[in-house]
Amino acid sequence: MNKWFIYLVLSLLSPVLISCEDKEELHTLDLNLLDGIWEVVDEGTQDNLGRGCLLDMSISTDNTEEAYGGYKGSAVTFYLTVGGRPIRDKVYCWSILRLENNLPLLELILQEELESDDLWDGYYIYRITKLTDSHMWWQLRSNGNNTTIKFRHHLDGII
Repeated sequence: MNKWFIYLVLSLLSPVLISCEDKEELHTLDLNLLDGIWEVVDEGTQDNLGRGCLLDMSISTDNTEEAYGGYKGSAVTFYLTVGGRPIRDKVYCWSILRLENNLPLLELILQEELESDDLWDGYYIYRITKLTDSHMWWQLRSNGNNTTIKFRHHLDGII
């Protein structure tokens, strides 16, 4: 009787034991690849980062910060003139908030004066859905707009 009871308890507990793995386990994306210059090749339906916009991202890690894994940095957007000279557009700070469905959520905050009284203007959250040494995809996470911004790593060494 005891043997059957133990088998019954173990069979009932096995799905629970298997599903108890850490939900915040490390993602498979190498976030160090964020560092560099990224060109927007498809802006989707959002208007914050336009097609042809170059995003110069710097990254630092500090495990004492509240950012997930300590990943944080700054980003400057700019455009190239016809002559190839970069014109600065906006400055942001960013950090990785947490993971959602095993993908990092990136918080992007504008560091300049806003033209609006809305406190949420200049604050953007993106889910990084793809990150390789050559391509990156961000999915916007606001007000039901799940548009995807596609980037290409810009290797020309501008700036």
